[in-house]
This record gives sequence, C-alpha cells and structure tokens, in this order.
Amino acid sequence: MARDRIIGIVAAIAIIGVGCGATGSARGPDGEILGAGEVAVDQLRAGDCFEDPSASTASVSQLLVMSCDDPHDSEIYFVYDVSGDVYPGALALDDESDRRCAVEFESFVGSPRAESDLEFFALIPTRESWEADDRTVLCALFARDLQPLTGSMAGSGR
Repeated sequence: MARDRIIGIVAAIAIIGVGCGATGSARGPDGEILGAGEVAVDQLRAGDCFEDPSASTASVSQLLVMSCDDPHDSEIYFVYDVSGDVYPGALALDDESDRRCAVEFESFVGSPRAESDLEFFALIPTRESWEADDRTVLCALFARDLQPLTGSMAGSGR
C-alpha cells in the first residue's frame, strides 16, 4: 500500500513546473511556514511540511504547505542541486535521488531506514523544468502507515 502511494506521488510530481511563489502562506523570520497555503514547488525548502497531491494529478506546480506542528502528509528533509547542462533523464535522476535521499535519511531522522516507520520519496526536475534552469531535488518523508505526521521528524528516531 505504501509502495502504491509512493508510485502515485512520484508519478504526480514527475511533471513539476517551475512556479512563481506562494499564495496564502507566509514564512517567519527563520523561514518556517507560519500558516497553511499554496507554495510553488521551486520555493519549497528543507523543513517544509505539506499535503501530498492527489495521485490523479497530472501536473504539480504548487503544494499545500502548513506548519509542521499541524498534521501533514510529508516533510522535506533534504534539498540538493544536480549538476550538468544536459538533462540526464527521469530514470537517472530517480536513481541518483534514491541514493542521495537514502544517505541523508538516517542523519535527519536519527534511525536507519530499515528500522524506521518512515519512508521517503524525491521530487525531481522534469525535462521542461530543467530547461528553465531547475536542478533542485527535494527529498521528502512520510509515515509508512500513511497516517498524518505531527511535528518535524528531525531527530525523532521514528
């Protein structure tokens, strides 16, 4: 079941476009999301918590973010940029993001992935967003039992 959710999320997010900001959400002085609202995918940061898009969504350019103190589906725990000028392809980006996100998972959560009740997925650039200079990969985690998370999972040991 969790695997189906991951596949649906990755499929929905595989067509991410470069967005243009936030509507209805604000960040505090430390960059933390203060209230729920839509935020462009290219404005997301490590520590942002969000609701997953519908698996039937064909394109995602914005996500509903909220304070991590509120129940949420996922949390971004690591962000990195891919180097290169030529789009490597979705499969290559998937492989790389699986490796990089896995390495960072344990240091963020505080427990090995195999022992955790959390799982991760990556939001990767599409060919279209790559052509618009998007090189950012976002690693996000969620509960394997698909129950909402409350609070940041940083150091949670879950």
